[in-house]
Amino acid sequence: TTSGGYPAVSVTGLPPSTLVARPGEFIRLFADSNGGEHVSQVLAPAYSDENGAALIKVLDALPSLTEVPVNFGDRASAVFKPISYPRAVQPVRGDWTYDWQFREVFADEVGGFEEVDPW
Repeated sequence: TTSGGYPAVSVTGLPPSTLVARPGEFIRLFADSNGGEHVSQVLAPAYSDENGAALIKVLDALPSLTEVPVNFGDRASAVFKPISYPRAVQPVRGDWTYDWQFREVFADEVGGFEEVDPW
């Protein structure tokens, strides 16, 4: 399925008239009981209609599956390291900005990560 030129996933059985997926979140479809799954990132807010159906625009095309469990709201974590630090020059008047450059750091580069949820 597509929507506006983007791949999309059609989901039913949702609470009616509800925001079900936000941009940047991930949608995960479980293909079978053996742990097969397909994941893609949500591109636009998705609301269910009055019948509990929603069309969710995603970044990557997913296989056409029926009657499979779906998870919404999954997130991905990543660690980034500054490549250089910007100078903190602030003018007397007007706005100012900082330009940062980052690179992603992978667990095998630093011996692993321990993720802590501060909330």
